[in-house]
Amino acid sequence: VLVGGDPGIGKSRLTTEFARDVYDNGATVLFGRCYEENVVPYQPFVEAVEQYLRHGDPAEVRADLVRSGTLLARLVPDIGMRFPDLPEPIRAEPDTERYLMFEAVDALLGGIAKRAPLLLVLDDLHWADRPTLALLSHLARQIDAAPLGVLGTYRTSEVVGDHPLRGIIADLRHDGVAEDIALGGLSEGEVGELIDSSDIEPRPGFVHSVRRATAGNPFFVQEICSHVGETGATAGAFTLEALGVPEGVKEVIGRRIARLPE
Repeated sequence: VLVGGDPGIGKSRLTTEFARDVYDNGATVLFGRCYEENVVPYQPFVEAVEQYLRHGDPAEVRADLVRSGTLLARLVPDIGMRFPDLPEPIRAEPDTERYLMFEAVDALLGGIAKRAPLLLVLDDLHWADRPTLALLSHLARQIDAAPLGVLGTYRTSEVVGDHPLRGIIADLRHDGVAEDIALGGLSEGEVGELIDSSDIEPRPGFVHSVRRATAGNPFFVQEICSHVGETGATAGAFTLEALGVPEGVKEVIGRRIARLPE
């Protein structure tokens, strides 16, 4: 499942709440994130496997590594440091090695999922490099009967034109192995609930103004509520012209504008 939307729309919060819910019901949750400048290839998968290495039962981790293949050590160098007695990864042609490594990741996640349902969360896929997207595509098509779910988030404003994630999403949907969910802004009633939770009286005029100014973006709504509190203004006297745009909103919009051509 892929969840898309604008910055601040609630993608990460929604997936975090869902992950907490399934964890509380007995599932294993592994998490990885992409970055604007990824340090290593396959960054989110490296983070997820490292998380399992740190928090998994040592005996089970070792058994999973032996079963899934030592090529995982090429993906996650920390494996060789923690388990120095494991056999050396096999050598093969680059394309063959990559395929075997993908199969090893699939075997590892499948093995974990057979003990307890597994949710793999991959955040900010709009920054994923091509190797990461290739591994994601492979996993989506290889998931077997084990209760394993992959949940990814991405910014729709970043995935435009010939962005590689756009093609991956289209292919996975066409093959019936992925669902794409687009998050939109909150309704006026929902904006009122969010304002009320910020200890500001949700007067109808104020709620309407905030909804119109933010298009229901939860981050923008919360930033405006914080701005109102910091300036000491009353909700009844709210106007963006009078209060100015909050700094957090300026930063988000500024980063998006900076990516535009002249």
